[in-house]
Order: sequence, then C-alpha cells, then structure tokens
Amino acid sequence: MTIASGLPELRAKSVAVVRGILLEWQPQQAVANLLFHPRLIPSESRVATILRGLTDRDRPYLTLAAAAGLQSMDRSEVAPTDGAVIRDRLLELIAEDRSVISSRASVSIESWLDSACAPALCRLLNHPNGTVGHNLLAWLIRHIDPAELAPLLHTSDLAPEKLLSAIRDADEYQRCRVAGGPLPPASNYLLSYVPNLREFQGLAENEP
Repeated sequence: MTIASGLPELRAKSVAVVRGILLEWQPQQAVANLLFHPRLIPSESRVATILRGLTDRDRPYLTLAAAAGLQSMDRSEVAPTDGAVIRDRLLELIAEDRSVISSRASVSIESWLDSACAPALCRLLNHPNGTVGHNLLAWLIRHIDPAELAPLLHTSDLAPEKLLSAIRDADEYQRCRVAGGPLPPASNYLLSYVPNLREFQGLAENEP
C-alpha cells in the first residue's frame, strides 16, 4: 500500500508490463496487487478488469482484491450498467461468504449501493460474520433516515435488544450530524486484515 501510494504516473514501459499481466491474468499475486490498487490499471480497461476480478469464481483471492479495490474507485468513472453489476455482486458476496471477502465487501458497499438496497441489507444483519453485520448496520445508519429505517429493521430478525440498540444508534447518528459532534462508533466501518495470497490459501485450507 505504501509503495502503491508513492508511485508516480506510470511510464509507457510500465503500462505495457501492467497490460501484459492483466492479459495473461497471472501471476495471481501480481494481478491481485493491481486490483487492490486500480489506479495503476490503464483507465480504458480499469472497470472491465475490476469486474473480471469481482466475478472470478475460480480464484477467490482475486475477488477479495477487486472488492477491496472498489473502495478507491470513483463511482462517476463507472457506467450505470456496470455499477449495477458491481452492486449485485457485492450483495451476492455478502450473502454467500463468511470470510474476509464478505468483510471487505461490506466496506466497499459505501459508494455502490442506494436506498433501494436497504431491505436486503436489513435481512443480512444477522450475518454469521460479526464484522459484516456491523458494517451493514453502519451503511444503513449513514444512508437511511431513522424514521424509514426503524420499520425496515423489524424485518431483520434481530434479537429484541439488538433491534432496539440499532434504532438507538441510528437516532444518535442523526443527532450527532445535526450537532456537528463526533459520530458514534456504530456508524464507522470495521476493516478486516487483508492477507497475501499465501496466507489466504492457508486460511482456505484450514477451513472446516
């Protein structure tokens, strides 16, 4: 991350290297590094490359990299049809995955979802990955008015005490925004550690 952030504009020779890696779609760690830092991908192929990684069902590490890389992409760069594909894939990953992939996808939703997704997110609040559940609630608190959110939360199957806590957190967020004070912890996203490829493969091998 430090190296990527310090890189200047890539010269023609470096751009050619990047294009070659993406064309071959290997080595996997090199492809993933570009997906993690999409500004290094030539602009004309950036969105298509992210979409390819996000939908690569054979190599989940590339899916993780693309999901994380979305956090640094500007929504305005993406056509509405591609944005819809990204939105639906993020929701799919959150619903089906329990690993760091869903954790990072639940952070990347910030720029890619809209209020129409709120009912689906509420139904996922009991996600088995606690980080995912926290981040989904954070998105809802940030983007949905408490008066509209409360009835939606009642469809989430949250335990009564968690339901009341979520409603209180939504109200507190609005009060803090109006007052200009510090925002409550419930509205802040949690980031999960992103492993390198070897670590990721080791985690996958150790899953029950």
